[in-house]
Amino acid sequence: MNDKAFPNGTVCDGLEYDWTEDVREYHLPRGLGFKVGGHGDEQVLVIQVHYSDVSRFDESFRDRTGVKITFTRERTPKLAGLISLGAYGVIPPGHLVNIESQCVVHLPEDTTLRIASYMVHTHDLGLVVTDYRVRDGVWTQIGQRSPQLPKDLVPTDVTLQDGDIVVLRCLYYNDRDHAVPTGATHHDEMCITRLLYYDENGHFLPSFDCDTLSPSDYATRTSR
Repeated sequence: MNDKAFPNGTVCDGLEYDWTEDVREYHLPRGLGFKVGGHGDEQVLVIQVHYSDVSRFDESFRDRTGVKITFTRERTPKLAGLISLGAYGVIPPGHLVNIESQCVVHLPEDTTLRIASYMVHTHDLGLVVTDYRVRDGVWTQIGQRSPQLPKDLVPTDVTLQDGDIVVLRCLYYNDRDHAVPTGATHHDEMCITRLLYYDENGHFLPSFDCDTLSPSDYATRTSR
């Protein structure tokens, strides 16, 4: 492992784990692990912390946020990764709104990913988050959960193959007197899902993002 330091605020590719407040302890399924070190690209682990309130931070207060990680030099039977799904839009005041995104999954031929669990995330306006797999026109629900519950990784069992479409849909109700966009701060909203996966054949496939930024790639539906 490379021990070089990274400055505060560093943004990294290849998200391996995501945690938010109220999340209960989570253990990977037996025989499943993330690949780090060796001769691959995953040489450095960086922890990035987002704070909604830093008013307590002064010379007498020290944050001890961290993640406990167990390492092994023996390869686990299956290697895990995370698919990060994101959708973007604006929620008008006094409206019930769906913000959606979709993307095509590109995988090597004869590769099957198995989704072992999922986690959803919005801010205060989110009511429910749903993820689907679309294969040959057939919609299969990957998971559905209220984002106001603890943001645990919830078990599921759905496969992904090359050419499948993954759809993320977040439902909001905006009871405020102003429009709320999706964005990076707690004053904005978010529409995010993490899908924990592994390759059924034991191959290593790095974590990847599945975000849609173009207005043509997502639909925002509103109703009063």
